Amino acid sequence: MTRFFSATRIVLSRHLGTVFCFANIHGGGEYGEEWHKSGALANKQNCFDDFISAAEYLVSAGYTQPRKICIEGVGILVGKFTIRHAWTSEFGCSDKEEEFHWLIKYSPLHNVKRPWEQKTDRFVQYPSTMLLTADHDDRVVPLHTYKLLANSPQTNPIIARIEVKAGHGAGRPTQNMVTI
Repeated sequence: MTRFFSATRIVLSRHLGTVFCFANIHGGGEYGEEWHKSGALANKQNCFDDFISAAEYLVSAGYTQPRKICIEGVGILVGKFTIRHAWTSEFGCSDKEEEFHWLIKYSPLHNVKRPWEQKTDRFVQYPSTMLLTADHDDRVVPLHTYKLLANSPQTNPIIARIEVKAGHGAGRPTQNMVTI
């Protein structure tokens, strides 16, 4: 992701004291093909390590506190179904044993634990979360959001905004982009 202007982010920064950080993690195309490859297939863990490091830096440098971090992510920060064949060159294929072992380590659907499955006396509470999806997204299908919403009971709200008649990113109608 390269820098871009966002009126929404300007308003949030000026009026609510929000700080935005774009973590150009491994796997993106911002720094060339080698950088891209260093976040693909067996190297995908680099992406998550980068993302975590960026959040830890924001806390250690005094920009925020852990309880105030809000993340916005795309792609493998969530799982994939439908057109998975189109992503196998980037992420791997769960039908292949070696690649399955890479994927299972960071699959949100397999690693987000439901509070009642935790081996403690009390339920683990996730922070307040808003999940965003679209009803016609064939890359990050709403099924993921529905499954994560089913992880209750939670004291902190976990809610979803599901855009209707919309697809993945660029597949959003102009009316949906204007009303955000």
